[in-house]
Amino acid sequence: MRAGEHRFHRDLPVSSIWGFEGTVPGPSIEAERGQPVTVEWRNELEGPFPVSDTVAPQPTDADGVPVQCLPGLSGGEPERHTAGLTGHTVVHLHGGLTPASYDGWAENIFAPGQAAVFHYPMDQRAALLWYHDHVMGITKFDVYAGLAGLWIVRDDRERDLGLSEGPPFEVPLLIQDRNFNVDEQGRLTGRLVHKTDPEVMEAFPPFTRRERQGLAGPRRSAGDLPLPRAQRLQRPHVSARAAARRRSGTRADHADRDGPRTPPHPGPGAGGRARARRRPSAPTCSSTSPTSRPGAS
Repeated sequence: MRAGEHRFHRDLPVSSIWGFEGTVPGPSIEAERGQPVTVEWRNELEGPFPVSDTVAPQPTDADGVPVQCLPGLSGGEPERHTAGLTGHTVVHLHGGLTPASYDGWAENIFAPGQAAVFHYPMDQRAALLWYHDHVMGITKFDVYAGLAGLWIVRDDRERDLGLSEGPPFEVPLLIQDRNFNVDEQGRLTGRLVHKTDPEVMEAFPPFTRRERQGLAGPRRSAGDLPLPRAQRLQRPHVSARAAARRRSGTRADHADRDGPRTPPHPGPGAGGRARARRRPSAPTCSSTSPTSRPGAS
């Protein structure tokens, strides 16, 4: 993972990004079912965070057009805590059957200059997956900055269907949206803008709410933050009998516990090699032509 530059459309200015191998999207990784893959994710991110985050004061402009459809900050102020993000990251293979140790949990982060070795068993059927940054509370920002790519799992059952495999007939397609800032003359600058409005419901409370209140940031520790008001969480998989025993202090039997235990993960074993292939195209507006990028990191 490193900083880079990317032109999202031939008619747009160049944008600063964070990406796998410094590209958006990252290299497509191709793996075979039953052949474990080992990846060393190296965090080489440096420099300022390449996205301006803001909340527009109004959901629409004077003509009733949603501000999220318009370029620029729409009267919002750049969020200083987001601007101060320092590049801590962790990688999650979305849709992968991955042991917990290598699943990229949101708090298992590593800093710039550090690396993490993950083992993927690839014991799953053919599928198109994607890998991405997964840090608690800021996944949306890091993915918006470019930290995402595709991961293809192949197997013989899929081949029995007689479908085309690989270029030139099979082209992975990744569709994303982006917004950009403008200068004083209203011209696009290429600077990425993550913009919401007052009607957007933030996810994962109370984290985002505390961020918006200016109580959290990259330079503040958890011990410095006031505790949020207690919130009741619904847990539909807990039986009524188990809930009653918990309230009374009685230990529930194994059948009533909160879901299945995480199975122990296998050792690294014989690590397979993933093949890096053509990067998918990331169309913006009318751009759909894919580009090539060798190597995966």
